[in-house]
Amino acid sequence: MSRWDDFVREVDEEAAADGPQAVAELQAFHAYFRLARRFAERRRELHLTQAELAQRSGIAQSEISRFESGRANPTFLTLSRLCEALDCEVALVARESAAPEGAGPPAC
Repeated sequence: MSRWDDFVREVDEEAAADGPQAVAELQAFHAYFRLARRFAERRRELHLTQAELAQRSGIAQSEISRFESGRANPTFLTLSRLCEALDCEVALVARESAAPEGAGPPAC
């Protein structure tokens, strides 16, 4: 295991010890960073710089940088404009563990 893995495990354990609210906050934190990371990955897949994405989306390059680094909380409108420029969409996807047994894939 790496130091990072050890750190993440320690944070998870601390949240669990602090109770359900801390666990929920940590899960939201993880989800936010997964989303930001996925936007940055998509931008790189398209071989775009942040400046080029800014031109395509009308979102300031500085705001894109803050979002990708986890220092901004974009509005849904901002996410929509970025999605349009990246030819993707934001989708609600049910967790596998949240689906009732025997249920098929989500109909979203």
